[in-house]
Amino acid sequence: MVADIFLAKIYFTDLSDYKIRPVLIIRDIDSDVIVLQLTSQANKDRLTISKNDLIRGELKKIRLLLFQKILLFINQYCKNI
Repeated sequence: MVADIFLAKIYFTDLSDYKIRPVLIIRDIDSDVIVLQLTSQANKDRLTISKNDLIRGELKKIRLLLFQKILLFINQYCKNI
């Protein structure tokens, strides 16, 4: 599961709503996972990932890892893409 890309509900700061966004799993801890959010918005604090970087699966756009937001999810709430 580590290094896999999943879709997850990313809630807005005020928790009023969410968007489904791709995330990269960087650590699997029991029933939880630590992920980095993927985005298509450029910024100096981000690392680019393209479909050429993937062993399997597909990205529709070039994505950037967002290091400013490290998130914790329960495994069952992530959907593999």
